[in-house]
Amino acid sequence: MTSTTYSPPDPAAFDLEDQPIPPTLSPGATVLVAMPADSDCRELPFALLARDAATAGAAIAVTTGQESTARLESPCGDEFDRLGVVETTAGERLTALYRETPTIRTPVPGDIERTTVALSELHDAFVASSGPVSLSIASISPILEESAEAPATVLASFLEAGRSTTGIATIGVEYTRHDEATMRALSALASEIVWVERRADGRLSLEYQPSRTR
Repeated sequence: MTSTTYSPPDPAAFDLEDQPIPPTLSPGATVLVAMPADSDCRELPFALLARDAATAGAAIAVTTGQESTARLESPCGDEFDRLGVVETTAGERLTALYRETPTIRTPVPGDIERTTVALSELHDAFVASSGPVSLSIASISPILEESAEAPATVLASFLEAGRSTTGIATIGVEYTRHDEATMRALSALASEIVWVERRADGRLSLEYQPSRTR
């Protein structure tokens, strides 16, 4: 298996400190990051979780495209207890649990069963020694578009398999790729939503709100 390189994120890319969002996320929070279909936004769920690296425990990151080399380390110098990656575009299933960054690769984003199993394997490997296990999905949209399962069923299975009770989940979804029914179904599983828009000057604007469906 070839090695995936992870480098620290640039917090200035998202201006998180200047955005109207809470400075920290609560244990057990499920944050839906609703963003436009823009590959530059796909690191945002990781960046939100990385702010809480000191309290998030171990983290599992799910990549679904070009962000497979996403910057997953904390921008503030803190580190997750452990970091594992599920890459869903490998073309085959490959497992390397004993690497410095444990990685499981699955064939395609729409392979829900194998992705769920991969999340469970990493969760079980982390939970005994790392306390909370948090989960971040760069964008669940490619997964949903390739799957015949209901969106809420897919997300619920990922949360159950890859996130412990006190862990944090940051779930990216590209709202321009889905209808209102899908967004409502996903929002029903979230405790908080961060709406993301790109302004005319090219910078991102974030709006935080508790999920109205909770």
